[in-house]
Amino acid sequence: FTMRVSEDESIHFVFTPPTSDVLILYDACGSDAGLNIVLQDSGEELSVSDGCDNAAPIFHHAAYAGTEYSFALESTSIGSISFEFRVLDILRGESCDNPILVVDNNENPIEVEYYFIGFLNAGDELWFQYQESDNTADINLCRSTVATASLDAFSGCGAPIDEQPALENCSNGLPSYSVDPPDNVVIFSVGNTSPSAGIIFADFFSVDDACFAARTIVATQHQGEIAISELKLGDFVMGAKGEWVEVVSWLHRRPDVSSNFVEIHFERGNSLAILGFHYVYVLSEGELVIKRADEVNIGDLFVDQHQNTQRVVKLGRISYNDGIYAPLTSSGDIIVDGVLASCFVDLKLPKPFFQCTQNIGLAYTLPLRYYPDYFRSWYESKTTGDWFGSDSPFPAVVEFFEDHVEPVYDLIF
Repeated sequence: FTMRVSEDESIHFVFTPPTSDVLILYDACGSDAGLNIVLQDSGEELSVSDGCDNAAPIFHHAAYAGTEYSFALESTSIGSISFEFRVLDILRGESCDNPILVVDNNENPIEVEYYFIGFLNAGDELWFQYQESDNTADINLCRSTVATASLDAFSGCGAPIDEQPALENCSNGLPSYSVDPPDNVVIFSVGNTSPSAGIIFADFFSVDDACFAARTIVATQHQGEIAISELKLGDFVMGAKGEWVEVVSWLHRRPDVSSNFVEIHFERGNSLAILGFHYVYVLSEGELVIKRADEVNIGDLFVDQHQNTQRVVKLGRISYNDGIYAPLTSSGDIIVDGVLASCFVDLKLPKPFFQCTQNIGLAYTLPLRYYPDYFRSWYESKTTGDWFGSDSPFPAVVEFFEDHVEPVYDLIF
């Protein structure tokens, strides 16, 4: 379905699945007008306004046979609406043995970010199996209309993951979860624990845990304090000991991604939203040491650009849907929200490295940091940049180690 729309114009649809309970897809990603979808399901109403690079919505909806549904496409700007509506599969999800499948497949943009909407009566639950690539499995219920909800994670049917419970991070108190899935598979059960029916909106997302939230504040040499999302290559930002260091590249720059961040609160009232595998600096026995953000403890000491300490007083989780950003500086570190952090992440690497550390990150990015002009044209040709993306130069480096260095290492050791 395609048509030209004016600003503030709405197009309304009504549909009824005739014979089967199905999972259907709404996809308005091809539109050049700003869009919002307002869904009416069994008398409940829910608005969705994100999901694509152009902020047009894409999501999956549980539709039950014989039930009438309606939704509206609301245009927020003049342009063309291009809308796809199709049946994906017979609806599952009634048990752990027959879950709704969620796939993180970077070759299929429909399912990289998976929004699920379904109407649940009081006491009902749905099961999801999240088969993803190499990253954490994140889910939040922040936009659901139910008063209370349960959210549990399992490594398989009957095997709960109890290392990290679901957290109440949504503004309405509903839970979210971020977990490293065993064998890249995790099963979620989502239940309506309130006394009345409502819409469950399950927001699944999976990204490399190597970034800061878009609203993270950095100090720049010429523009003062700005959001990290506003940085440009060639800008100078505050690094360790108050030195100005150049932003030479982007390790990640994904404005279209949602994620669940570790939120670190400090005694001075500032806080840092950062993904769990990202490295930060903490003071230990008078020395700065590297630690993953999700391993930070209350009482840990961070430092600012003046080497003054900032004590961690509270830890939590928070979800944002306005992107993830990881600039690479010439020094490999950066002051973010008033504290020192690394530019690197706890990343699995080919042999003989096995795991990324700060020093290995500095070694891997040596060409980027010392010869930034050579790579800059690639980034300037992109509206979003991802150094770990399939079209970037980085995978060739990894492939070289996997094809040539690993076999030699295995032969020797």
